[in-house]
Amino acid sequence: MSKLKIVSFAVGLIIVMLAVDLLIGNYLAARLSTTSLARRFNLFNPQAPIVVTNRETVRVSNNSDVIDTAQNAATKTATLIYFDGDRLVAAGNAVNWTSDGYFVSAKAAFSATGKVYAVVTSTGELFPVEAVYSDPASDLVLIQTPARSLSVFSPAEPRDLRVGQQVVMIQNSVGSPQAKFYTGFVKRLSTDIAGQIEESDRVSRSVDLQLIEPIPMGSAVLNLSGRMIGVWDGQTVIAVEDIREMANNLLANEKAFVRPAFGFSYQILNEVEARALVTVSGARVIGVAPNQPAARAGLRGGDVITDVNNQAVNSDFNFDAWLRQIRPAQEVTFNIQRGTQIMQIIIIAETLQ
Repeated sequence: MSKLKIVSFAVGLIIVMLAVDLLIGNYLAARLSTTSLARRFNLFNPQAPIVVTNRETVRVSNNSDVIDTAQNAATKTATLIYFDGDRLVAAGNAVNWTSDGYFVSAKAAFSATGKVYAVVTSTGELFPVEAVYSDPASDLVLIQTPARSLSVFSPAEPRDLRVGQQVVMIQNSVGSPQAKFYTGFVKRLSTDIAGQIEESDRVSRSVDLQLIEPIPMGSAVLNLSGRMIGVWDGQTVIAVEDIREMANNLLANEKAFVRPAFGFSYQILNEVEARALVTVSGARVIGVAPNQPAARAGLRGGDVITDVNNQAVNSDFNFDAWLRQIRPAQEVTFNIQRGTQIMQIIIIAETLQ
């Protein structure tokens, strides 16, 4: 073999060895160095950084999400104020609900009696409150003003809400372009009804928050996409779908709320809870208010409502929302189990005051 061929062969072999070392050796060393035996005896010391990859795509949220949401939401909220002599006092927040001047806020924001109230938009425009409609089934009010061309929030989809999800609340500053924002986290969903006692005559399913600091009453609660989850009533979050039902009820009944009254409290039992209590699944009656429709019809504490108007009552059925769709004076057939007895009673709803 000639010297030239020997040299060429040696050079080629060196190149192959270097390539193997770079492309395979470091990769194998990196992988092997992560084993417990290799870490214990320091057998491998890869020169390349160890990078663990997978097929999952993770979106990293940062403060810019909160800032963008706060800035975009400011034009869709207002400050509720009242006049105390020559002073303007901030009473809480209000949420633009319709473009033609209706706002949503909390009842507690109107606790100052005998005062003249107004809403101040993010642009500094002041609109007097013409009427306040208090919902007997929740702690919210619908406010009528002469405002027009308001920007409103898009609703969040309930299925997109998660426990632990970060939320944002906005408070506009009267006389200042700066808005203050608050953050918190979803603590409990409205669909999580395990162990919850609900009222037949009130909006009982709500979203609970873990707050960083107290937030103003009537604040819009938003996800980081700027969509509205609900409104803070001072204690909890009334979900946007319940607010829509509230507003529709008022506007469909010539600006008067028409809410049914039954007069009982209950707890939804799933199959596991029912077996543990040696009963059937359904809505277990916790209490019955005296001199109310349920009491007059014979409903008792401990009864388990299994069906209403041939609709099975279970954890997949929103019994809370279904009851609010009943009109006063309408008859509702309740199938119940009382001990070992299966019974049927008819409750005639009255008007909730």
